[in-house]
Amino acid sequence: MKKVFMFVNVDWFFLSHRLPIAKAAVANNIEMIVYTDFTKDHGETFNKEFVLHQSPLRRVSKSLFHLIFEIFNSFLIIIKGRPDLIHAVTIKPILILGVVARLTSTPFVGAISGLGPAFVADSWLSKLRLKIVVSVFKFVFRSSKARAICQSASDRDTLISVGVTSTEKVVLINGSGVDVDLYSPNKKLVDCDPYVLMASRMLGDKGVREFCLAAKIV
Repeated sequence: MKKVFMFVNVDWFFLSHRLPIAKAAVANNIEMIVYTDFTKDHGETFNKEFVLHQSPLRRVSKSLFHLIFEIFNSFLIIIKGRPDLIHAVTIKPILILGVVARLTSTPFVGAISGLGPAFVADSWLSKLRLKIVVSVFKFVFRSSKARAICQSASDRDTLISVGVTSTEKVVLINGSGVDVDLYSPNKKLVDCDPYVLMASRMLGDKGVREFCLAAKIV
């Protein structure tokens, strides 16, 4: 039986976006072990399907010492567990587990749901951060055992243009998908007054301010 270690930044993101992948892996006779940062106790909810562990990575590292400690623990997990594949989701898990995968010669897949603020360079500090991230990405994805998954053509083209990876080693998918049986239109809203919905986190760089200004005009 093949063994896959999946690293996702936080549990609610795993449950909303990556749970079907874990279940599909189990259905295909793959031993799936998921590491994620817990925001609540999940008890024995998934033990019969796959193993859900507290991740060595926290969403926000408080200091350089914490970051080094996270990298060290991640390295120990891979050395002891010896997975056949590491599947990392979002930037921080990709950066850290990607390096660990390269150093241990473990096949690696990095799923990039968005490049995020790490690729927005509007100050000297953010430019330095971008240079570091790109350098680490190059180290990770230039391995013959590494592949990248992007959800937008823009992210894919950016990675290729800065030399992180080649066209042959990055796969473009059209988002994480939606379970249309779980999320379907509410027919009770058909006869209500017209309305416009913005599906987004409440962040300025998501365009919330522009949406509110447009709403006033409409």
